[in-house]
Amino acid sequence: MIEFLLRANGKEAFEDLMKEEGWMLANGSLHREALCDPMPGSGDYAGGIPILEALAGKPGDKPPYYANVRITGGLEASQTAGWPQTDANGKLLPQWQRTELGQAAYRSGVPWTAANGTTNGIEFGNITFINIESVKSRKRVWQ
Repeated sequence: MIEFLLRANGKEAFEDLMKEEGWMLANGSLHREALCDPMPGSGDYAGGIPILEALAGKPGDKPPYYANVRITGGLEASQTAGWPQTDANGKLLPQWQRTELGQAAYRSGVPWTAANGTTNGIEFGNITFINIESVKSRKRVWQ
């Protein structure tokens, strides 16, 4: 299983990425090998995961859309194919180093740091891939 913590410039940008990667079908339902928090159709889905940092910014700014995505099976295999999964000591590499999408963001994106000064990631177009290891206090935990 691979987990991505994503910050998007709105729900539409998030859904565009999900569909482009094949994690979401054209009708807005999830691929059977993908999970999303918040789940499409849930009460939270329209606004994404509420995070205080999202409120920071200039007056009138639209808050970012936060969501967590987990992929398994064939979706996971397509993301990891050809990328080393562990370092020389056998330690699992960060997901941005061991996935196709993470590598694309790392090559083309720009560094991003949240208003809290510790959470970081890579901005890639309308999406920010958050470095899971930099998150000090998760707002949502998978059940």
